[in-house]
This record gives sequence, C-alpha cells and structure tokens, in this order.
Amino acid sequence: MLSLQDILRREEELKVYDYKVDGLPLWMWYRTRLRQKLRDHAQNAHVVRKGDSKKRKVAILARQLSRSIKNLWSIFTGHIHVDTLFLAYPRLQKINEHYIDKFTDPIIDHEETRGTSAIIQFSFMTDYAGRRMHDEKTYCIEALFPAISALSWVALPFHRFTGSYMTIERLGDAIQSDFLLTNRERLWLHQQYLFNKYKIKAWRRIFRKIKPGKVVFVVRSVNYAQIVAAQQIGLPIYELQHGVTFGDTMLYGGRVVNEFCPDQFLSFGEIWRGPQFGISVDKIKNIGWAYREMIDKMQPIEPRKNTVLLISSPYISRQILEIALELGQCYSDYTFHIRCHPMERYTPEMMERISVAPNVRLADNKIESSIALREYTHALGENSSVVYEAQSLGLKVGRLEYKGIKISSAGSLDKDSFYTLRGPEDFKGFMAWKGSDGTAETYSHYRPDAFNGLKTKNWKR
Repeated sequence: MLSLQDILRREEELKVYDYKVDGLPLWMWYRTRLRQKLRDHAQNAHVVRKGDSKKRKVAILARQLSRSIKNLWSIFTGHIHVDTLFLAYPRLQKINEHYIDKFTDPIIDHEETRGTSAIIQFSFMTDYAGRRMHDEKTYCIEALFPAISALSWVALPFHRFTGSYMTIERLGDAIQSDFLLTNRERLWLHQQYLFNKYKIKAWRRIFRKIKPGKVVFVVRSVNYAQIVAAQQIGLPIYELQHGVTFGDTMLYGGRVVNEFCPDQFLSFGEIWRGPQFGISVDKIKNIGWAYREMIDKMQPIEPRKNTVLLISSPYISRQILEIALELGQCYSDYTFHIRCHPMERYTPEMMERISVAPNVRLADNKIESSIALREYTHALGENSSVVYEAQSLGLKVGRLEYKGIKISSAGSLDKDSFYTLRGPEDFKGFMAWKGSDGTAETYSHYRPDAFNGLKTKNWKR
C-alpha cells in the first residue's frame, strides 16, 4: 500500500522542488491536492470532497456578493488600520445562537488580548452574516476570488507564450506517471499558477490598505498566497495550530520551503514542539488554547451514563465501525456512539450495519467537538485532535491499537495520559481505569503575554 513516506520520497527523486517561477517552487501550489489524491486512491478513504449543490452555491454567492462589494469598498477606500488582522478558519462552529471560529475568536474575545483587530472570513460557501461572533469587525471578501479565478482562465491562452508555461509543462511531464495526471489536471496546473499569482497581488494590496501590525491565520495550505504576499512587503504573519500532528502529514510533510512558511507557528500546548509542522522548531511558540477558557465558563451538563464515544476519521472508518460493533456485542450494558470527522462519510452498507446494532449509534458531528465531549465520561480513538481535546477536558481516554490501527505518540509527555486497548478484552480494564494524572500539557491555558509580544510591523501612517 502506498504510504505518505513513499510519496515524499518520490517527490525528492523527481526533484519537484527544482521547478521554480519567480523564485518560488511551483510544487507548493499543487502538492497538498495531488498527495491527497494518491492517498485516497491507495487507501479507499471514506472522505467527503463534494459540498453543497451548484444551485445552493450560486444562491449563497449571490447573497454574499452585495456584502463582499461593500466590504471591499470599505477596505480600499476606508481607514481600517488594525493591530492584528485575523484570517479565520473557514469552518465555523455554532455555539448557542452564534457561529464562532474556535481558533481566533476566543483570542480576540479575551480581556487580556491587547490591540484592535479585524477578521477576514471565508466560509465554505455558508452565509454567516449577522450570526457570527464579532460580526461587526468581520469582512467578507469571498466574491473577490471567483473573480480572480475567472481572470486566471481568461489569461490562460496568453500564458501559453510565457517562460512559466514551459516550466510548468516540464514539471507536469516529470510527475505525469507517478501522480496519475489527467489532461484536465495538466490544465489545472497552469490555471492554479495564474490563480495564485493574481491572489498574491490582491493580498499585497489588501494588506497595504489595512496596514495591520501582524497577520494571524489558520491552516497553511489555504494561505500560501497570503504568506508570500506578507513576506514580500515585510509584514509579520503567524499560523495558529489547528490540529494534532505527530509526524509527516499531507499538509506539512516534505521539504521545508521558507517562502511558504509563517514567521512563527503558534501552538496550543507545550507538547506540540517538533519538526512535524514543516517549520524550524525554534519558530514554534506556545500561546495556549484560549477556547478552553470559553468552554470552562459554560454551564456544566450531566454526562450520559454507560455511554462511550468512539472518535473516527476517514482513514480508519471501517476499523472504528468494526470495533464499535464488536464492543457492542461483547458489552451489551453499554452504548457506543461513533463520532465521524466532518469530512468522513459512511457508505449505505455501513449505515445498515449500525441500524441493526441495538447499542451502536452515530453521534451528531455537527455539534462542535468540545461541546459534544461534555456529554461523555469515556472516549476511544486513535491519534486525532478530538482524542486530545477529550483528554484535556478531563475525560478518560483510551487509544485503540488493533484491527490495523496504529497509534502515534507525541513523546514521553503523553505516555501516561491514555489507556491502550489492544483488543475488546481490554475494555473492562479501561472502564475501571482511574484516568490520567493530567501532566501532559496538550492544551495550555491561554498566554496573552505570549500573543501580545509577537513582532509587528510599524507602518507609515
């Protein structure tokens, strides 16, 4: 079976990073999508790639167009000038009556976070207008990028006569066989280069108009153009950690390219300090997890009795289902809930197997994970972020290491934080376990001084 390490090794053999335009390796614009394609193909992952219908997307875009035009007008003609510009996570979580970005909004909302701020929100084609936390300082500029995409397609015929076209063609020839490129994907290589070229220009203009002291974003691969643009004008830009990472991943694995790296990577716990984030370790800074304090202030709820949550993900869907069904048969006094990843989808056959199991259910994964975890005292999983969230919130957490599931470790710091199950017979021991000593600092308390002390740019006003 093709592994990520196989893919990374082949990238180096093919010298994909040697193909550059304007000093930037072209491979950085393509690698996440093409790696994911190969991995999905090899592992038959249960991943949802398709979103809303085209009609729904058009309707949402039409509603956002008016706001986008107004917001862009405000940016280019107004005087927004803030200390921190947040590029929020696209997938917001609903808490009570508002939608929030659990990575950035708690930082903004914290009473000890200094300075003014503004938010640029992308939304996976969901209209959050009027329902988003900090809506008054949020700018929707989503309509700008379909326009840039259209411009890239218009420019495509003229691009054929440039030197960059030939460089992309040589890269396409090099990866054609190994990455199973179709003719449509060969064309996509050119369009994506142009799209990102124009995005960089657009972001330079936006940054120069807003004049933020610093930019803070979530998820590197969707902010490459923003990183390049910020570096070109000497604007400090920082990345917030958004998930648990142990070793090489689709997002961060492979060669470190400084032109596509933030000035610093802001982790949410001391345990997350290592080379797995595709950046020099000395550029990783622990600022803590502000969202945790927001959760702690919520009204406590009574957890479900004799109910265990199993935390799934696209690449272990069938294994988690098999384990849940097996535990359900062996321990009929317990109920087992399976929480799927937002990008995970069960087949009709898998859903049918759950429907006939008397004590196995699918949990509602639309409820934000930290909120949902408050309903349980015990959880089982592999290596996902939700597993570590559960541990940090005081749940007794077991990690599964059977039926082909292999757990990874963040080192000695999390050695005693979890109970390991290597078969259904270990479940009784897990339920009798007193829990971890809580020494692993997976989610530190928010450190406002660390955030406030980040380097900023002084603009000439």
